[in-house]
Amino acid sequence: LFSPKFGSVWSMESLKNVETYLDEDSVVMSGSLIWQFESGSKTYLNLTNTLGFRGGMGKEYRDLIESNLISNPPTHIILDGYTEQNYLKQIPYIETLIINDYKLIYIDYNSKLPIKIYKKKI
Repeated sequence: LFSPKFGSVWSMESLKNVETYLDEDSVVMSGSLIWQFESGSKTYLNLTNTLGFRGGMGKEYRDLIESNLISNPPTHIILDGYTEQNYLKQIPYIETLIINDYKLIYIDYNSKLPIKIYKKKI
């Protein structure tokens, strides 16, 4: 029934590596809050449970996020597998935003899925 087996999507090594690219002034959009929790950074728009977006995002949330991405974008976007499922499927504009306004600063391959950190260009 119970097992000490480690079953997380992200390894402790990945967590430590990603944490070094974030600080308390970072505002992070990601599919998982583990990055913000470990680094002390802020969650974009204070959205704490993005798993609910997997089944579809209501127009209210989509409009809120899209308008804020234009007027007040996050300092970092982390593609961790969940971000793609929770945000990118619902708001394709995020991909365009990443391409045009963000720079890839790190890729971590120490977990089940690669983790890509993008930082807003100045």
